[in-house]
Amino acid sequence: MYPESVVLCPTAEMNHFHSNRIYDYNRVMQLYLEEQVKFYETVRIAQ
Repeated sequence: MYPESVVLCPTAEMNHFHSNRIYDYNRVMQLYLEEQVKFYETVRIAQ
């Protein structure tokens, strides 16, 4: 193994996990807001 690959492999993994974390957070927030809209629509209809 070359010395630069010792640094590049963990860096590539960190970048990969970071981009996945951003995607996951955005998706969770999107789902949360969609469910909030559904909830408030049912509350509004029930009144």
